[in-house]
Amino acid sequence: MKQPAEIRLRDLLISFRFLLVAGIVLLVALIIDPIAHREEPVKVSLTQVEKDFHRKIANLEKSANEALSGVSKSGWPGILVQDQRFIEKYVRDDDGIALFIFRQDSMLFWSDNSLVVETADLLQMKTGRVYNLLNCFVYSRVYQSDPYKVVGVIFLKKFFPYSNELVSNAFLIGRNIPASSRISIPPVPGALQITDDQGRFAFSLIPTEEVTTRDTLHWVTLWLYVLAFLFLLVYFCDIMRLALRLRYSGWWLLALLGDLLIVRWFFWYFREPHCIFNLPFFKSFAHPALFIESRGDMLISIILLVFFAIWFSRYFELYPGRGFLSSGKKRRRLVNGLSLAGWGMAVVLFLSTIWLTRYLLAQRSGLLEIYRILDINISNLSDFLMIVGILISFVLMLYRVISRIRSKTSWIMSIAGMSVLSAIGFGLTWNQGLGLSWVSVILFFLLSVVILIGQRHPGTRIRKGTATIILTLVGAYIVYTI
Repeated sequence: MKQPAEIRLRDLLISFRFLLVAGIVLLVALIIDPIAHREEPVKVSLTQVEKDFHRKIANLEKSANEALSGVSKSGWPGILVQDQRFIEKYVRDDDGIALFIFRQDSMLFWSDNSLVVETADLLQMKTGRVYNLLNCFVYSRVYQSDPYKVVGVIFLKKFFPYSNELVSNAFLIGRNIPASSRISIPPVPGALQITDDQGRFAFSLIPTEEVTTRDTLHWVTLWLYVLAFLFLLVYFCDIMRLALRLRYSGWWLLALLGDLLIVRWFFWYFREPHCIFNLPFFKSFAHPALFIESRGDMLISIILLVFFAIWFSRYFELYPGRGFLSSGKKRRRLVNGLSLAGWGMAVVLFLSTIWLTRYLLAQRSGLLEIYRILDINISNLSDFLMIVGILISFVLMLYRVISRIRSKTSWIMSIAGMSVLSAIGFGLTWNQGLGLSWVSVILFFLLSVVILIGQRHPGTRIRKGTATIILTLVGAYIVYTI
């Protein structure tokens, strides 16, 4: 055990120099940020919006009258026999139009499933009106030929409780209208007054201010924020060295973990700085999880994970010092108990690694097969690097945990502890949706045995061979996984 060293004031000042630099860089970024990202009114063309709106009304008129004429002549379901392309003609995803066919109060046909509305509300819709439904604004037209009735709607804007790679708020009329713009059914003075094809008022479109970016200053600001983040990590390195000089203890790792969690929570809760979190890289996954809602969030989490794993691999201690228990029997029981706890920690680390890897692969936007290496893009490359970061963190921490276990227990006891805790851990989680497979379990056993062998024969050649085998196993698993 290393003896504590005397800490001078000069050491404290030197340790805080990187925090000061990080603060200065952050301050400069905060000053430039408002200049680089200004809110300005977005220009929306009234002519373009009305032109597109009238075009869709004409398409709706044509489709609805054709459908109504067909069911009136052939009946339902006779029209499906008479015109076998009936459903194909009207169920389209790219026209922003939906048709609903009724016979009295019964709905016979609908061309869109995304509209959240009750049948009774559809039957009460009037021609030429705009309705604010749960997930969209629509403009309606009603066509009737007893006993049939066709309600046609034009989607003006769709909105969702969240935004991700699959769904996002958007206008379905006009061009380049920001999703933050609003629709008002009563006329609003000063807004764009949109009329239908007959010149009647339909709705007001209220443009909002959007952030306009000055490209050069935007990238300068972005990299200043990144630089401040890197200086913060360097500060943590300095303060950890100082703390370990003051007192060599594994408890400092808990303090570091707490600091990193606070940093990660700040990014997650405040979503600052906006110029970074508004990048497409931070668009939410379809199934977001805490701290890993998007590729960008996951990248931040993995950077912090790798940073912690490096310190963990150097300073983690599983057992207390020699003077903790005087009795030999009690100390042996404590060592055996902590050894089992260490193997339990190793299994938990492995299961967490498998879950993170599977989660990322389930969200990825492209394939990473070797034969498509020339088609690689930024998203695929980031996925690959994040998988590598996850596995490197796992191997670093696993190596340290096993090396500590092996320092106090025999070869047989180490193998027995690994087998027992692995059987329990894998048995309890095998069918729990973690994506465990025999390949994953074999990887864990091979890595553990290789590390144990390396600890049993601590020669330089053995250590180099152990490192080579570990890299080979991890590399093979990455290729197998992706």
